Amino acid sequence: MPTQLPATVSAQRTLTLLRSSLFTLMLGRPFEKISLTEICRHAMVPRSTFYHYFNDKYDLLNHSFDVFAQEIGLDLDIRIIAGRERSSEFFLTLFTFLQKNKATYRRLIISHHQDTVFESLLLYLDNRLYESLLSAFPGGSPDGLPARMLSRITAGFILSAGRAYLESDEEPDIARLSERLSLCANEEFFLLGV
Repeated sequence: MPTQLPATVSAQRTLTLLRSSLFTLMLGRPFEKISLTEICRHAMVPRSTFYHYFNDKYDLLNHSFDVFAQEIGLDLDIRIIAGRERSSEFFLTLFTFLQKNKATYRRLIISHHQDTVFESLLLYLDNRLYESLLSAFPGGSPDGLPARMLSRITAGFILSAGRAYLESDEEPDIARLSERLSLCANEEFFLLGV
């Protein structure tokens, strides 16, 4: 995927159509069973135009994750686990969004329980957190912890928390849940000290 996607109105409309089509199709069936042809047909975007922006449907999926994080204001910086207030804000932002859209995202969870979407999301989060870790600590992670291990564990923690929230029939107080999860994220194993 190009590092910088074009900002023209036409390009943004095309990207929105492709993301929307992927999301709509994913509500009905597993990601692996959705073809690029179906995505393009549903979006009414020629396949050649798709390839102008993305290499494959996984590229589109990662782009969709980027836009999702930006739209809801998720700060995917490793320093979210550096302090209770920051990690609590992160989880509160995540759960507030999921609470408003719980039925839709729960359908996605059910539809993609055993498919590569979760592995793709885990890798996406891992890479974003890893990049931010290397940016914050150019010489490596703090206290000599392996940077990739720390980013992968943090990504798994975030993904597990969101998934557990969506799979639960209970409606917890999301502010309290966010506060409790921030305590877990800031135990000594995760504490970055920045």
